[in-house]
Amino acid sequence: MRLNNKSLVTVFSAAMLGLCSMNASAVMIDNFGPENGSVSANVGEWKTLILDAAAGGEILGGERDIAASAYGSGPLSISGDIDSGRLSVQHSGSQSSSGYVTIDYDGNDNTSNTDLNNQFDLSAGGADRFLINVLDVTGNLKIELLVDDILGQGYEYTISSIATAGVKQVLFSDMAPLNGGLDWSKVGRINLTVNGATEDSYIGIDYFCTGSQAAGAAASCTSSNNNVPEPATLTLLAVGLLGLRRRFA
Repeated sequence: MRLNNKSLVTVFSAAMLGLCSMNASAVMIDNFGPENGSVSANVGEWKTLILDAAAGGEILGGERDIAASAYGSGPLSISGDIDSGRLSVQHSGSQSSSGYVTIDYDGNDNTSNTDLNNQFDLSAGGADRFLINVLDVTGNLKIELLVDDILGQGYEYTISSIATAGVKQVLFSDMAPLNGGLDWSKVGRINLTVNGATEDSYIGIDYFCTGSQAAGAAASCTSSNNNVPEPATLTLLAVGLLGLRRRFA
């Protein structure tokens, strides 16, 4: 039996397809580490911070754009901190003031301006929901999610009461459409906002991802964003195919 170049290409393509299928995954949007940074605002202020992904960190698009804003009549400080795998949102001040911290995932554009020119596949790995793991919370906060595409079409959802820790789930199908629907495989931006922060409120979050839920199992992030086979795996595959060619030549 003799394998020609065309046959080898076919075998290689099939093997690569198998590898990619085995590594198919849902999307880790942010594991909040190990990059460290903080942004804070007083009443009437809007402050921003751009953090790129560091080694060991996972941020969809490679960058998160964080902003903090406070409003009301009393003294207030609202802060968003990324430190050692945790997002912390802390409000300190008067009951007559409030604030929020918002994070945009819109690609590595080195600016806090919104960029919708991305095609993030949030449906990868059969994902059908967002998962946000709340480590601890003080007060009664809400989390708002916004997803849109290059045309500004999208969906939104508000978890109106976050009073306890645990994994918070938002099904894609439960999100309300804005200006028409979108293709979940071609998302331009994801926005996560912690809102309703009042006197001495606090929330800690350690991951934000897409995921799915098998029958009888707890919903979880299936794996990381990396669907590309490791270089060592590709090398072994190439060596194996070369051996095949020599054997059947």
